[in-house]
Amino acid sequence: MLIRYVLAGLFNTFVAFVVYYASVRWLLTPAWLGNLTGIVASILSGFLLSKYFVFNHAARTSYQIVLKYVVTYGVQYVVGTSVIYVFMQFGLSAIEAYIVAVPCMVAVSFLLQRYWVFTSRPDAS
Repeated sequence: MLIRYVLAGLFNTFVAFVVYYASVRWLLTPAWLGNLTGIVASILSGFLLSKYFVFNHAARTSYQIVLKYVVTYGVQYVVGTSVIYVFMQFGLSAIEAYIVAVPCMVAVSFLLQRYWVFTSRPDAS
């Protein structure tokens, strides 16, 4: 499961980074907005990869699972943006700070998805 999560995560990180990079470098958006757009872009592919490829979650897709998944990304966004902000205060560029934030975002996302969103208990909340 962990290897599949890493593969899906690499793909989603690539998607998020490309959108973040394009937002910050070419569209000249602030780092927080670039991070938000990157996360939104990776939600689209990430849900299907996580549900079927990573966690092999056979249960019907419910609004509750989708909501939990989106909340997971909300938490990931807050953690990632906070780390980016802190490291930018230490002099890193927005791109460098994002690279530092990625492991934090990945850890938060995996733990929430594994133990809260795609749990094997059908009625888990």
